[in-house]
Amino acid sequence: MFVGAREIVPAALLAVLPAVALTQGPVRVTGRFSDIHYVERAGDIVGMEIIISKTDSGYRVRFQIAEGVPGGVDTVSATVQGDSLFFELPPDTVRRYNPGGPPFIRLQQRTVRGRITATRLQGRLTGYPVAPDVAGYSTDIDLPRRATPRKSP
Repeated sequence: MFVGAREIVPAALLAVLPAVALTQGPVRVTGRFSDIHYVERAGDIVGMEIIISKTDSGYRVRFQIAEGVPGGVDTVSATVQGDSLFFELPPDTVRRYNPGGPPFIRLQQRTVRGRITATRLQGRLTGYPVAPDVAGYSTDIDLPRRATPRKSP
C-alpha cells in the first residue's frame, strides 16, 4: 500500500497539535494571589495575600498574613526573573495568641521565593516563626490567582 502526502500531512499535524496547545507564552507575573478567608466556626480571618505590581522602578509586592485578624501590610520591592519571584520583608513585631506566654513575637527578616503560573503562586516563606521559641521557620506557599477588582468608571 502506498502512503501519499495527503495522509502524511494530516497525521503530522495531529501529532504536533498537542505540543502546540501545551506551549504557553510568557506568564503574567503581576496580579493578586490569595487564600485569605473567613472561618465562620472560629470567627477568624486566616490566610495569606501577595499582590504583585509593575512600576516604573521595577516590581512591588504588597504582603499580608491573617491569623485570626488581618495583620499589617508590608509593601516592598521584588525581583522577578521569568516566572520566578523573590522579595524580603522587614523584621516586625506581631501580636499572637499565646496563653501563658509573651503576647508579642519579634519576627526576623523574612523572605519569599516562588514561581508564578497562570493560576498560582507557589513557593516558600522563611523566617516566620510559629511559636516564640522557633527561630528559623519556613512554610510552603500555594496561593491561587484571584481576580483583581476593577475600578468603576
